[in-house]
Amino acid sequence: MSDNDKFIDSEIWFENNKDFFPPEFLESMEMAMDTLSFYFHTYENTMKELRPQLRDLMIKQFPVLKTDTRPVVLQAINDVIENSGRFILFKLYNLMLDQKNGINLHKKYTNFDDLLELHVRPRKPHSIDISFYDFIPQLSSERKKELVNELNEKELLNIKRNERRKFYFFNLIQKCIFKYYPEIQKLDEDGWSVYAIHVGMEYEHYRDECIRIEKLIKSKLPE
Repeated sequence: MSDNDKFIDSEIWFENNKDFFPPEFLESMEMAMDTLSFYFHTYENTMKELRPQLRDLMIKQFPVLKTDTRPVVLQAINDVIENSGRFILFKLYNLMLDQKNGINLHKKYTNFDDLLELHVRPRKPHSIDISFYDFIPQLSSERKKELVNELNEKELLNIKRNERRKFYFFNLIQKCIFKYYPEIQKLDEDGWSVYAIHVGMEYEHYRDECIRIEKLIKSKLPE
């Protein structure tokens, strides 16, 4: 019998016999069973499916990662995969507990709108004009315009690339979450906003860590 089967048996046993437990013990026991249920039914299954798919996504979005097979690089990649799934799952588990307990999310996250702007909505481009180059008087107005256009186009391309990467990360995470944690779809409107904030924050961590590993590989530093 697998550990998961054993846990299912213990869930059935607890449900059939919980009326025999002292009331002061029952609440903590129910909390423990809820946590174990999350681990066996949601966490384990989600991570098992997520790991190889997230690895494939990392290689597709950051191809340099597949060019170095040193243990330190492989471990760094594994850490990104493990932490991305782990952090999101536990944040969502606590989010579900907050909703279950009637927590006002706007009060818990006092900077609610700022978090949405920072971690969910597309970043607005910081366009510049020719005055940006006023400190170089040797440049002609025409040359300044060319340089400004180049910088603004580069800024837009970076934003589009980031949003594309974020889109595929969100889709992958959500597909696995919805499959093995269907309760998450019962979130209310504020809950969905916090869900997006959590996944958006973990995307940024995932992206930044992938960029860090890229730089490590390109630097060709010894272990």
